[in-house]
Amino acid sequence: MSKNFERNVRSIHLDWCKPSDMVECKLPMIEPCNYIPQRLISIRECQHSTDYEAGVHFFVDDVFFEKIWSNPTYWIKLLCKFSCVIMPDFSTYCDAVIPSMWNLYRSRMIGKRLQDCGQRVIPTVPFGTYELTHFALLGLPSNSLVCVSSVGARKRHYSRMTFQSGIDIISMFLKPSGVIVYGELDTFDYHNLKTYHYEQSIPYKPDEAC
Repeated sequence: MSKNFERNVRSIHLDWCKPSDMVECKLPMIEPCNYIPQRLISIRECQHSTDYEAGVHFFVDDVFFEKIWSNPTYWIKLLCKFSCVIMPDFSTYCDAVIPSMWNLYRSRMIGKRLQDCGQRVIPTVPFGTYELTHFALLGLPSNSLVCVSSVGARKRHYSRMTFQSGIDIISMFLKPSGVIVYGELDTFDYHNLKTYHYEQSIPYKPDEAC
């Protein structure tokens, strides 16, 4: 194996996973987690927080956690101080399949790395088209907690339909032990799944982004 090839592999963190750790050679597999955090703080807060009993979520703009991908050693060490981590959710887009698949890979790879470092990781499922949501389920555990964000789901009819369709899909295919809902519960049908509701927090404004 050439040094250039090894360097390229490390640049996308493919060295974090063995082929046997990936499903269909596409996405890393995530182990189940049924830990329920007492409260959640955002990734924007964790660098300035000592509330280590809290879980950390990533329901903020991607710009605030891109550095986790480019500087994982520091950030994974920091995230492992907290009680659990909601798996990062780099943005996905209904009309941009390839960038969305790349972001799903990045989200999953960081989640896998955190688990390998001993941290509890609660899987997240982003909702989009039927095909994209199904792709996002590859390698996720059944009978585990999953986390979804309902932020913005009520704004438009299409958003409501997409969110409800996503809940339908994870209920049918993952059969989760419960659903952590970040945002508003609203009147969505959770198919009698146990839900754990965490209200959207006030945006944190440090001197500069994490």
